[in-house]
Amino acid sequence: MTRFFGTILMFAALSITGAKLNAQGIQHSPEKSYQTALQLFQEGLYSEAAPIFRSVSDRHENRSLSESAGYYYVLAVTEMDSTLIEEQTEWFVDRFPTARRSGELLKDVGHRKMAQGEYRAALDWFERAAHRPMTRRQRTELTYNMAEAAANDESYDEARVYFMEVAELNPESVWGPRALYARGRLYLEEERY
Repeated sequence: MTRFFGTILMFAALSITGAKLNAQGIQHSPEKSYQTALQLFQEGLYSEAAPIFRSVSDRHENRSLSESAGYYYVLAVTEMDSTLIEEQTEWFVDRFPTARRSGELLKDVGHRKMAQGEYRAALDWFERAAHRPMTRRQRTELTYNMAEAAANDESYDEARVYFMEVAELNPESVWGPRALYARGRLYLEEERY
């Protein structure tokens, strides 16, 4: 009987040691930690994923991994509490100012401000996003959003400048005619024919 309990204790000790080694392996491998956090995030377990993402982001071993983990950290935190979007976006932008994802987060805050009817604040966030790396299509869409925010803020001259910028840069795309139409619409609203 003593031998039986001794065997059980030995297996329990091995199990605990294995769990500790596994946990240490995750702690020492940012890539594994990131993958674990990503899986938790995809399952909607934001409170479990956020601290792991933050831990990986705080490790500066791999800049790309650190940036990606920081981005998902912000998404996880704001999924839990959307009122933290501005604070968390500022944290990410301060940490990764030239990252493409900085622009994405700044645009997201701008869109939220637009939805809340805070058009001048939205324009400010969009303008900050405009200084970040992005594709031509993203820049065009952002400039159009800036024009719409300015128009909704009744800053019509400013809006027309943005609409014209979109039209001049992208005359062959769907954005060019759309911007010219919106620009003309502003003149009509002001009865400036």
